[in-house]
Order: sequence, then C-alpha cells, then structure tokens
Amino acid sequence: MNSIPDTLKKVRKSKKYTQEDVANKLHVTRQTISKWENGKTTPDISTLQKICEIYSINLNEFISSDISDTKNNQVSEPAKVNEENNIVFMFALIMNVTIMIILLFNLIQSSFLAYSHGVFTWAILFIMSILFILNIGALFINKNSRLYLFHLVFPIVLLILANNLV
Repeated sequence: MNSIPDTLKKVRKSKKYTQEDVANKLHVTRQTISKWENGKTTPDISTLQKICEIYSINLNEFISSDISDTKNNQVSEPAKVNEENNIVFMFALIMNVTIMIILLFNLIQSSFLAYSHGVFTWAILFIMSILFILNIGALFINKNSRLYLFHLVFPIVLLILANNLV
C-alpha cells in the first residue's frame, strides 16, 4: 500500500508532468509540490480533489492508493458508470418514442380521428400527450438512473390507458 506522498509522485510521473506543471495548475509553488511528495506536508482534501481532477483519477482510488501505473487511455470508474447511464438513457428514450408512435398508429388504425368525440376524451388525450412530452423532456434533464425505470413504465401506462380510451 502506497502512502500519499508516494502516490502523488507516482501519478505525476505517470502523467509525465513536472512539479512545476502541477504547481502552475494548482496555483501553488513548486516547493509545495515537493513537500507533498516528500511527506513533509500533506495537501488538504479540497486540494486533493483538484489534484485528482488534474490527473483524471478518482479520489477514492487515490486515497486507497490502489493506483497502478495509469495510462492516458484507461477508462476511470466514473466514466464507466456514465457510459452505462447513457446506454440506459438511450434505451429509455427509444422506448418512449416507440410507445408514442405505437399509440399514434393505434389511434389512426381505430379510426379514432374519423369520429366525433366528447370534450372529455379530447382533454384526456391532450393531457396524456403533454405528459408524454414532459416525460421525454425529463429524460434529458434528469440524469439519475434510478428514475429511468419510471420513465420506461410511465409511457407504457399511458399507452394502456389510451388504448382503453379508444
């Protein structure tokens, strides 16, 4: 297990930065970087966060000192999670659009538009279409993967309600 000074030095060298480069990015002196790497002083947590941003590494990995020789093409853990969220987001978006298209085709196929309906039926369809649009908009605004299930189930419920209405 590496200590923080050893890890600071190891990661800096793996990224091919000089102490001067890191000092300029952190707005500290080169001597400060040297003191951190020699164990004479320790950076505070906010500075460690900035260091991790500069080195493109996860703070948890840094603190636990489980950093192997990092390479620039290595994908960090947050990037993997973000990629998985993007896949789920695209799936939810495609499902929403597909269900909306199915609903439109069902309305056209049932000749819904050819008959006169009451104001209540049109109001319900109008509200449902607004909810569909808001749901798709919420997909773009909200990047929380826990709510993607809601964004998938919600249009299915609307589809079932619309089919029962027709």
